[in-house]
Amino acid sequence: MVRVAFNYVYDSTSGTINHGADSHFANYFPRPGKDFDIDVAINNYGDNPLGIQDKMTSIDLLRMPQNLRAKVSIPVHHDIWTNYKASTDAILRLWKMRKESLQCDFHPFIWEVGGKYTYPRDKDRIEYHHPRCFDDDFGPDSHIQFRALLSETLPLVGPIQPIKEIEVTCRVYGDKLVLKTKRLISADRTICG
Repeated sequence: MVRVAFNYVYDSTSGTINHGADSHFANYFPRPGKDFDIDVAINNYGDNPLGIQDKMTSIDLLRMPQNLRAKVSIPVHHDIWTNYKASTDAILRLWKMRKESLQCDFHPFIWEVGGKYTYPRDKDRIEYHHPRCFDDDFGPDSHIQFRALLSETLPLVGPIQPIKEIEVTCRVYGDKLVLKTKRLISADRTICG
């Protein structure tokens, strides 16, 4: 680890990403910052247990994007290892305290497991939050399983019919296939869901 440390730079038409993998803070971080126009810097972050220096601290994670001249810094690994679990509040508080005095040209982005970050569309976001609604919520053809939950005055429409067809939309996001049920059609052709 003293002789060689790997950082990966991904250059695309949408932007340039520096992935520090499991790098510690390095005095050579300014070098890729001069060689590439880095948009997003991703690196490990965590509360190191006694006797171990495996993850970057909150201060290191703020120094790294400054050295790389990145626009966005994304901490990872802080929420998947129980013995390194760390609060991202420390990063946000330190950044807010120091962004003016240090003239930070970047901001952190706090990602959640299963979350999504799309650069440059999300370049101004600070935190990810999973969607709280469905795309079709309370539309003209709402797909709510139990329609009586909408209002106490809605009457039941009769006995439940067996399902004959299921309309499903398939999409590929990166390496994930996402299936979303759009509507269920019963044997008598009424929409059930």
